[in-house]
Amino acid sequence: MRFLTGLKEVLTAPMEYVLDPSIQRIRAIGIFTLFAHIPIYLAWTLLEPQPFDNFWLRLGLTSLGVPLVLPEKYVNPFEKTWQIFTAVVCWVQLPAFMTLMFFANGRNNEWLVCLCAMPLIYFHLTDWRLATLGIAIAWAIGLTLQATHWWSVPSIAGSGTGQLLVFVFCWVSALGLRISAVNLKRAQNEKTRETIAYLAHELRTPISAIALASQQLNTTGGLSESSATRLGEMLDAITIKMYSKIDRVLFNANIYSLATSQDDFNVADALTAALADFCEAEITAKQIISMDMKTSFVLTGDFRELQFVFNNLLTNAFSALARRDTVMTYGDVRVVVDADHKSGFISIEDKGVGIALKDLPRVFDPYFTTHGTLGLGLGMTYCKAAVRRLKGTIQLESSVGKGTTVRMTFPLTSSSRY
Repeated sequence: MRFLTGLKEVLTAPMEYVLDPSIQRIRAIGIFTLFAHIPIYLAWTLLEPQPFDNFWLRLGLTSLGVPLVLPEKYVNPFEKTWQIFTAVVCWVQLPAFMTLMFFANGRNNEWLVCLCAMPLIYFHLTDWRLATLGIAIAWAIGLTLQATHWWSVPSIAGSGTGQLLVFVFCWVSALGLRISAVNLKRAQNEKTRETIAYLAHELRTPISAIALASQQLNTTGGLSESSATRLGEMLDAITIKMYSKIDRVLFNANIYSLATSQDDFNVADALTAALADFCEAEITAKQIISMDMKTSFVLTGDFRELQFVFNNLLTNAFSALARRDTVMTYGDVRVVVDADHKSGFISIEDKGVGIALKDLPRVFDPYFTTHGTLGLGLGMTYCKAAVRRLKGTIQLESSVGKGTTVRMTFPLTSSSRY
């Protein structure tokens, strides 16, 4: 289904003379044109001389790259004229040149390989419809010149039909890769839109609280010292919460690509620091969370990943508690850290609404959420990825109306116990 969606988008997309036009992309094409042809010609001449390849032809191709490397004030990648010129340069040195060399040099294997590799490059430079038309025109010219005996080099023995089938296979492969690239780009755009929507939703509540405080100031005309102090504390807490939410979203977006460190860190220290940050954002957290540090242990990796997991799980726990009908009390969220001679354990228990049995197998699936529209459904997926990077495992147990327990287990060495 995703492939068909990508195929439809490839078929119906507006024509682009240059894909993803930018000054960097046009300049890269120009640099390749300027500095690739002569060295390739010299290599051919030294290793496998080609009858219809010559220095002056390569020099002419090289000169096409000069306009593409002009200073930025002369080159506008978004102007149609520059895009058409760039597309012509790509056509001349890829399908036109390579197809003509293939036929002119007797349809030998060297140029057949070049010809088959060409669509893989060409389809990522210009629109596939334009690329296909350019290839077809080049083949038509080549076949016409061959039929009129324009060149005297005899064709090699073998089936021209077989060579055509090989080339068609490469063309289809290039089109498939282009469709895959479109699908990947669409998925990335969807994730970006979802992240922005989630961040906007997360920030709407604290911003509304700030607006309400501002309204109160305008209507009361002035505040007592105690009221001003309470208002200041509330605004500080809201600000911290907003920063925390932004940091969490940004960390979510980068969890798979972070260049993580591989340092030893104490779990108790990392969790205590994470809890302090969480309590700054959730001002009621200190009155709700019970922390039981029985035996700490040492892990090797990036401590930020464990803090990220801890923050996400606490956020989920408080969300589950908020959906109950009863008031939160101390111990409704319990954190336990322990270790034995083989493994270290971290568990986070809450007495929230719990998760339905039918939903438990999906809690770690991307984009699955039990919070309705209040989230992307990526938090537990990222938690699982982060725990794996720390060489641990994560499990979840839950019962509707009773609460949820998340347990993480990490293998220990003799030096890991604290």
